[in-house]
This record gives sequence, C-alpha cells and structure tokens, in this order.
Amino acid sequence: MTAPGGGAPDEVDRLPEIDAYLAELDAGTAPEDTLTREQAQARWLHIAVAGALVADPATVLANATTTLDRLLATIPDGPAADRLHRWQETLAAGLDSVLDAMTARSDWAVDLRQNSPFTDALPEPIRRPILTAFVTHWKRRPPS
Repeated sequence: MTAPGGGAPDEVDRLPEIDAYLAELDAGTAPEDTLTREQAQARWLHIAVAGALVADPATVLANATTTLDRLLATIPDGPAADRLHRWQETLAAGLDSVLDAMTARSDWAVDLRQNSPFTDALPEPIRRPILTAFVTHWKRRPPS
C-alpha cells in the first residue's frame, strides 16, 4: 500500500508551509513560542472546540450564545465584560471570524480567549486528554 503522495505508507505528504512551521518549532522560533503556557493551553482547547464548531456550527454557536448571555449577566462591566462584548461582535460576524478568534496567535485573539463563551463546549472526557497532550507538548519545548 502506498501513501497518498505515492511514497511509503509511513511517509507523510505535507505542505511546504507545514514543514517550515515544524522546523520553526524544532528551532524554538515558532510564533507560538511567544505565548505563555496559559495562553497556549487556552489556544489548544479552543482549537479542539473549533473542530466541534465546524462539525456542528448551529449547535456550538447556539450554546456559545447562551453561555455568553449568562456570562454578561454576571459580569456587567470591566475588562472581562469588554472581552465578552467583543465575542458578541465576533459571533455576529460569522463562522470564519469565530474560527479566527479561536485559533489565531494574534494579541487580539489571545486577549479575547481570556473570557470565552466556549468554556463549557468540551465535555470532560474530551477535555482531559487534550490537556494531557498539551502538558506533554509543553514539557518537550526548549526553554525560552
């Protein structure tokens, strides 16, 4: 049996951009290296939620909207409320904007993920192995 690119089954065809990113990771120079542990962990969890979001956008967005309304009722002002209002705008802008906010490494997205309406989107049996994998990933990273 051959791999999709015609190579041996254990070879993986990757885009050049992915190879370049993996090289940056190996060298410790990838953009993710600028994130704190907490910021990187939040991004990993949001990437997992993004998978659920693209599989079932209506349900995930409806749940996020309900959570957002509940959070805004308990956090009426301050920096957290500002982030929640930005999430409202992001949700209203559509799926692509939400996915960008969930996965980007930009300062704006990192800040936004501090108060997220997706906090309860992953059931514990799914969340736990993601956090375990993240801890393993984080420990293997070269020191900053």
